[in-house]
Amino acid sequence: MMEMDNFEYVDVQKKNGRVIRRKIALVSLYIIYALTFLILGALTRLIAPLLAFIPLTIWMMVFATWRYTNIEYEYSISSGELTYSKIYGGRSRKTQLKVIIKDFESIWKLESRESYDRAEMYKPKNKYVAVSSLDDENVYFALFQNKKHEPCIFYFKANDKALKIMKYYNSHAFIGMWNQNK
Repeated sequence: MMEMDNFEYVDVQKKNGRVIRRKIALVSLYIIYALTFLILGALTRLIAPLLAFIPLTIWMMVFATWRYTNIEYEYSISSGELTYSKIYGGRSRKTQLKVIIKDFESIWKLESRESYDRAEMYKPKNKYVAVSSLDDENVYFALFQNKKHEPCIFYFKANDKALKIMKYYNSHAFIGMWNQNK
């Protein structure tokens, strides 16, 4: 066994346009919800009971939905198995993928449009994106087949330690752009 058998990496979702639009949509939903109950209460003359109900239900809505605007992407490697999870709002974790590194057919560095096209030529049925943006530095992708023999792709950020561990468990997968003298 290697001394650096375990590895964990977390990437926080960037506050890009999609995240900002999602936050604006949720705030708009909360406001529309409150206004609907105020208007309904005024029309049915039950405004006092509904005023007490509105803050409680809005708090429940915020608690249940706001975490989906703050996503962290985490992947960890332990004993040759890669586990990819999404962490919502720092509270709830949902495992997206578990795969044995030895099952990776190839690992490439996403350096240019050509390497992205190479990834898409694989025609992946399932895409797992563990990075906040594919334009970031040190983004790699691994091609593999899942248990149903469907082509899959996993985008991830990697440093030297992660690459060394992956190369230890699956050296023939590194046909891509990784520095060969490591």
